[in-house]
Amino acid sequence: MEASAAKNVLNYKISGTAKGFSERANLYLEMISCFRCDGHVIDSATIVNGSFEFAGTLKNDSVKLKIRTQDSNEFKIFWLEKPFLNINLEKGKFESTLISGSKLQFQQDELTASLVLIDKEKSDLEKRFKLPDSEKYTLSSRVKALERNKYDKIVSFIKTHRTSMISAAIMDEYGTYLSSYDFYLVRKNMLDLYSSMSDHVRNSTFGQEIMYNFIVSTNKVKIGDHYIDFQQQDQHGNIIKLSDVRADFILLEFWGSACLPCRTDNPELVRIYKDYKDRGFEIFAVSLDKNKEHWVNAIKEDNLTWKHGSDLRGLKNDAVEKYGVLAIPFNFLIDKKGVIVDRDLKVGELREKLEHLFR
Repeated sequence: MEASAAKNVLNYKISGTAKGFSERANLYLEMISCFRCDGHVIDSATIVNGSFEFAGTLKNDSVKLKIRTQDSNEFKIFWLEKPFLNINLEKGKFESTLISGSKLQFQQDELTASLVLIDKEKSDLEKRFKLPDSEKYTLSSRVKALERNKYDKIVSFIKTHRTSMISAAIMDEYGTYLSSYDFYLVRKNMLDLYSSMSDHVRNSTFGQEIMYNFIVSTNKVKIGDHYIDFQQQDQHGNIIKLSDVRADFILLEFWGSACLPCRTDNPELVRIYKDYKDRGFEIFAVSLDKNKEHWVNAIKEDNLTWKHGSDLRGLKNDAVEKYGVLAIPFNFLIDKKGVIVDRDLKVGELREKLEHLFR
């Protein structure tokens, strides 16, 4: 079979062996159009005498695919950019399968290997966040240094691979990390990176996701805009709306129980709340948790006595989507007329802002 001469079309054949599977077991091939998209099945294959084969036509010359078992317990994600690919799979070892002959796959593996080491060190540190406040701040600074290192590696990779589809996929997948520092600077940086990519890359599904999720949506709610109402369930199971919260100034705070910077900031946020709650200040905290027990325990452990809400959908939280939040902690300060007067305030900046507003 030969690659089609048509532009951006790939006639493919993926064949290989599958060790440890029963005869006539099925494997499925899915296309991954973006990081947040569910893959959709484009082909299936039956294992016969320990071998399998997928064959078909794709309307792109470089695509991200996933081979999975019928129950999806095992899978391997890889890039396809050539018409022929051979993969040798083994039950229980799908994820460690090596894919050779793909330049995009090599680039992906090279970057992923360096980021995995950073993630492991960061995860080990975050497991220790139940420490005295003084040690938490030291721990948080070490975590932030690791996040900065990860940020630098991702940006450097994208800058040196601007004509590669992998850059759009990486930017789509790791966009949240790129938005974890100076929000406005990073947003401009992402726009510059996106603009420097080739038309082919920008017009891909990955490129379109970047434009919507990290450039357009982050500007959904600006300073001077009126707040967007939404409702969540509080920790007791009661429905609470943002419009139900009454105060001269409301801090709409996005956080999560597993977010170390959020938990590190909470002691000072508690002090700020104590100092200003009787002067007309209120906090409505929206959690990006998926596990209610973790969320409720964090509220109790950190002594957070303000109003809370969550729909336990993580980053797919309705309020997160309405406000274009990419990373936490993140917040919006709303006055009694419902106007956004500031956003993305660090705890020190919040205290200074409130001192000014309540003079």
